[in-house]
Amino acid sequence: MDRYELNGVPVGLNDMPIVSRIAYGHFSTMQVRGGAVRGLGLHLERLRTSSRDLFGTEVDPATVRAYLRHALEGVDAASARINVFPRTMDWMARSRDPIPLDLLVTVSSPRMPPSGAPRVKSVRFERSLPHIKHIGIGLALLEHGRPAMAAGWDDVLFVDGEGRIEEGSVWNVGFFDGSRVVWPSAPALPGITLQLVQKGLEAKGIPSETREVRLEALSSFRAAFLTSTVSIAQSIGCIDDTVFASDGELIAQLVACYESNPLEPV
Repeated sequence: MDRYELNGVPVGLNDMPIVSRIAYGHFSTMQVRGGAVRGLGLHLERLRTSSRDLFGTEVDPATVRAYLRHALEGVDAASARINVFPRTMDWMARSRDPIPLDLLVTVSSPRMPPSGAPRVKSVRFERSLPHIKHIGIGLALLEHGRPAMAAGWDDVLFVDGEGRIEEGSVWNVGFFDGSRVVWPSAPALPGITLQLVQKGLEAKGIPSETREVRLEALSSFRAAFLTSTVSIAQSIGCIDDTVFASDGELIAQLVACYESNPLEPV
């Protein structure tokens, strides 16, 4: 079902050299159900501010939405990814002229959350521009994720040089101490799913806080979980040698918090 549209037009053979050279840019990925997305406004705002931060040029949310709507025509459920990048960019230029940006919308089959509780290995890595979902994150997955998985782990968790927990490879991490949800405060991408879960927790009056979490303090938590665009809330089996109990009630509560946010029509 894969569809690729560049600036609202299906990608043709003449566009392939352009698409294949996407090496600098940012993106947002979302799950579409019934032609709607939870947190669509947050995705559009992410794309707008990230474009400003990377290129000094903002993309128009209305234009992004129109391109997404066009690419989803006739599709009820899908996984959609929007890439923002410059088709041409003179890296040596000193011009202050705005950089023209291009939008590539990819529509593919809807992704289902994986089962099980992953075993996670902590690795030292501090992502550049952690507040932006940029294309460069793929290098970290190759550099750290592949060796960990080859050694028998399911995924990796990034920590800084002082052992402060940041985020997972392509997900945010949260903990539960028996009375409240705790989010690490070290620099990390503020995932859309994380933001929606946080809004749901606040609306339901469920205690949560954001604070520093270190590896040596993991044993003080009863449960650990990850959130991503694919896995709303998934238990983590262990981080290094620290084993966490599976808490189905907690996971169900987190999913309910996420789903308390309305679907926004594309």
